[in-house]
Amino acid sequence: ASDVYKRQLIAYMAPSVTAVFLWGVFWKGASTRGAIACLITGAVLGSICFYLDFVLGKWTVSFMMTSVYLFLICSVVLFVLSLLAWYVSCIWRV
Repeated sequence: ASDVYKRQLIAYMAPSVTAVFLWGVFWKGASTRGAIACLITGAVLGSICFYLDFVLGKWTVSFMMTSVYLFLICSVVLFVLSLLAWYVSCIWRV
């Protein structure tokens, strides 16, 4: 049973790290602020999902699907904040 908990905990915590790594490598526009916000968002949402699943038993979504959803949410956070940082830097240059 312990091995199952480890896999599920990793599935809840890894999507934000994966998003930062992949988009940081493959997209030049990724910013530091976007990456930090992505990691914080992923940690908070992953912790909430883990709490709902193991402590309350109220989470009915498979942990594999949860990791996909968390990756998508973290990717959106990274993109939005990176683009916002780029936009703000363009405005302040003028």
